[in-house]
Amino acid sequence: MSPTVEAKSIEQTLLIITCSERLESQDARYLRGVFAGLYPNRPEFHGHGPTGLVYEHPRIQYKVINGRGLIVGLQEGAFLLRAAEAPVRLRLGPRQLNVISVDRAERMVPFGLAEQQIGYEFVTPWVALNEENHERFQGARIQGKELTNELMRRVLIGNLLSTAKALGYEVPGPIEAEVAVGEPREVTIKPGVVLLGFSGRFRANFSIPPIWGIGKQSARGFGTVQRIA
Repeated sequence: MSPTVEAKSIEQTLLIITCSERLESQDARYLRGVFAGLYPNRPEFHGHGPTGLVYEHPRIQYKVINGRGLIVGLQEGAFLLRAAEAPVRLRLGPRQLNVISVDRAERMVPFGLAEQQIGYEFVTPWVALNEENHERFQGARIQGKELTNELMRRVLIGNLLSTAKALGYEVPGPIEAEVAVGEPREVTIKPGVVLLGFSGRFRANFSIPPIWGIGKQSARGFGTVQRIA
C-alpha cells in the first residue's frame, strides 16, 4: 500500500478522574451531564447545538474504565479538554462524590487507513445496530453465523467511515475488516432505553486512537476499543 494512505496523527487529550468511590459503567452518562452543565454553549461536550441534536460522531467521549471516569477528546475536543476542569464534587445520578484527583494527558495519536490489519477488542459493549440494521440482524441470525458476521463487518466499516467523516478525514482507499462478536446482550443507555450491545474482536486496516469508541452511543462510553496483538 502506498505511503500516501498511511494513518495521520491527530491530537488527543485525556482526563482521568478519580473519585472517593469507584464509578460504575452507568456513571458515564452522568459524567457527560456534569460537563454539559459546565459548558452549555459548547456542543462538543454534550452533542446539542442551537437547533437540536448534533448527528455526527462525537469529538468528546465519556467513559468509566476500571472504576475511574475518563473523558477523551480528539481534535477540537482535545483542544477544549486542555483547559477543562472537573469540579471538586460530582453529582452522578443519586450520588455526590468527592473528586480525589484529575490527571491530564495530551498526545498525538494515529488515525486513519493503515498499511496492515490491526487487531482490536471491545472493552465496553458495541452498540452497533440502528433500527434498520436491527431487523437485518435478526434475519441474518436465522440464516446462520456467516451471514451475521458479514452484516456486522459492513456495520463496522460504516462506523469507521462515520468517524472519519466527523474528523474531517477522507479515507484514501477501501477499509477491509473481519469481525467476530458474541451473542448480543441488552444494555441500558439511559432509563427506559435498552439496546443490544456486542462484545468481541475485530481486525481492520485502520488505526483507531486509544480509548476511543465507535458505533452508536459512543459519547456515553459504548463501543470503546483497545488494540491487541
